[in-house]
Amino acid sequence: MFVVTAGKLPKNNGIPWRGNSGMKDGADLPDVKGGLVGGYYDAGDNIKFHFPMAFSMTLLSWSVVEYADRYKAIGEYDHVRELIKWGTDYLLLTFNSSASTINKLYSQVGTAKINGSTPDDHFCWNRPEDMA
Repeated sequence: MFVVTAGKLPKNNGIPWRGNSGMKDGADLPDVKGGLVGGYYDAGDNIKFHFPMAFSMTLLSWSVVEYADRYKAIGEYDHVRELIKWGTDYLLLTFNSSASTINKLYSQVGTAKINGSTPDDHFCWNRPEDMA
C-alpha cells in the first residue's frame, strides 16, 4: 500500500502539514528527463519501489473501470483519477520513452541494504519532508 505522495505536492493536497519531498530524486541521472520526482513512497519508509507501485496503479485503475458509477456516487471519481495519474506520470519517468531502444528501467529510488550495519532509507521512518 502506498501511503505517502512524493514530489511537488499540489496546493490543495488536503493535508495542510504535508510538504514537498524527494525534489532531487534522480537529479544526477542523465538518461531520465527531469529526474525521478513524484510517485508514492512505500510502507511508510522513504523508498519508492516501482513494481509494487505499478501493480497498485493497475489495480486502482481496474477498480475505476469496474466501479466508476460507485466512485461518482460518493464524489471520489475525479480524485481517484488524479491519484492514478500521479502514479502513472511518475512511472513514465522511470525510463526514456522517446528512445528507439529502451535499455534501462529504474525500479527503485532509495537504498535498502540487506544485512547492512548502517541506517538507510528502509530504516528511515521520518516524514519525507524531513529527509536530508
